[in-house]
Parts: sequence; structure tokens; C-alpha cells
Amino acid sequence: MVGNGKHQHRSHLVALTFCLLCCSASKISETKSERQGTGGVGGYHGNTLGETKVDDRFKRSVFTPFSLREREHYLNMQNEFRKAAPAANMIKLRWNEDLESLAYTTIDECRIPNSTESFHFQDFNSIGQNFARADDVLRNLTQTINSWHSEEKEFVSADEGICMSDAGCHNYVQLVWAKSIWVGCSERRCENVTGPKGQSQGPAKLFICLYSPAADLVTNDPFIPGTPCSKCPTKYRKCPDAICVYGKGDSSNAQHTKPYAILITLSSIAMLVLYSIDFWLPCLLA
Repeated sequence: MVGNGKHQHRSHLVALTFCLLCCSASKISETKSERQGTGGVGGYHGNTLGETKVDDRFKRSVFTPFSLREREHYLNMQNEFRKAAPAANMIKLRWNEDLESLAYTTIDECRIPNSTESFHFQDFNSIGQNFARADDVLRNLTQTINSWHSEEKEFVSADEGICMSDAGCHNYVQLVWAKSIWVGCSERRCENVTGPKGQSQGPAKLFICLYSPAADLVTNDPFIPGTPCSKCPTKYRKCPDAICVYGKGDSSNAQHTKPYAILITLSSIAMLVLYSIDFWLPCLLA
């Protein structure tokens, strides 16, 4: 009887362990999907562009990414500008390494992008871009982001969603597009820049930030005016610092955190407990 009981307990142990591992794998898949910007994150699907083809210049390439400190600086800088907007539904941006790589690839050949229209790439439903060219090769991305934000003076209001002059304010609109979740930026110093029509423009420095979901620069307002966090989207109900964040607490560096690791740890503890029970129970029943 003891042998049969022990065999039964071990069968239960195997079944429970299998369930715990399946649960952990499910959470890993869920976290990976959320990190990559798959449609449905935060209750927003973006402007799906269907089966739009992406040309070769958008394929990933080997490059030297920003350091963690640089990423944090550029990310925090943009989130501070987003917090300053009188928005009720502003989501806190998170850095995405795939977008950073794609941003570098976009300017790697020292060519001016043909347009600022949004496009589709991998799991991202839509990607918008802010781009800048500087003759001063000593200029940096911090100055460039500041210049994008300075377009705020051309922006009339979120209610009207228009710019005051032909100079435009699309960089500002994308910067404070409330439903954008991910950002990745890059810069490139070029000995000779090629313009959209193939013309040589001499030495310059190129800057680019990619955002997903992309801003709709034609029909929609960038944000809903109102008290901060009063109209946060689903799954972005947390508001520790006057801006909507995903899940429980601040997840601005979600790519470098692994919440599913807790489940794996709990699974390991559960396995140890079950093994202990499996070992001592036959002795107690003997």
C-alpha cells in the first residue's frame, strides 16, 4: 500500500510540475508579445497597415546601440515632455531595442528618408518617425529632441489638432502622441548625405526616433485634454507620476525586467515542497 501511495503521489507531483512549467512558459510568451508591441497592447491596436511590404533598408543590421545610460536619458527626456502636455490619456514610453536597431538601419547609408509616413514592420502595427539633419556634426540627440519639442509653439491645441504655420509641428505631435507605447532612437555622423532625390548634401549628422503605434498626422488629435491619468487606456491604469504606465507600477524599462522570472522561481519552490512531501509522507504513513 505504501508503494502504491508513493507512486500515486509521484504521479501527482509530475502533473503539478508540468502545470507550473506550462504556466511559466505561457507568461514568458505573453511578456515577449507585450514587449514587441504586438497588436492589442494596452487595448490599442494602432493603424494596422495589413500586408504592406517593407523594403531592404528596413531590414535589421549589426550596429552599436546606445548604452543603457543613454537610452534611459533619451527615454526620460521624452517622457518628461509627454508629462508636460495637458493630456488625460498620456502613456509612458518604453524603449524598444528592435526600434532602435531599425532606426539605425534607416539612416545607416546616410540617406534622407523619403517621407515621414508611418509604415509596418514585423509585429509593430504602425511606426512613425521623427527625423532631423544637422550641418553641425557636434550637435547631439538631446538638442534634437529639444528642437522637436520646441514645435509646441506652432501647435494650436489638442482640440483642433492643427499647426499655426506651414513650418509644421508634426515632430511635436508624434512626440506627444498619447497612444504611442514604444520608442527607439539612433544617430549617424555622415561624410556625405544623400538627399531624397539622390543629390549630394555634404557632411552632416542624422538623427531619428521611431515610435509605435504611429501618430495619425491627418485626422486625429495627439491626446485627450484633461487632468493627467483621468482617462488612461485599459491596462495602463497605474499613475505613479502623472502619466499612464502599464500594469503594476512603472514599466518604462520593461525590456530589461523579467516579471515571469517570479513565476519560474515560485515553480522551483513548489517543486522542492512537493518533493519533500513525496519523500517524507511514506515515512509518516509507514
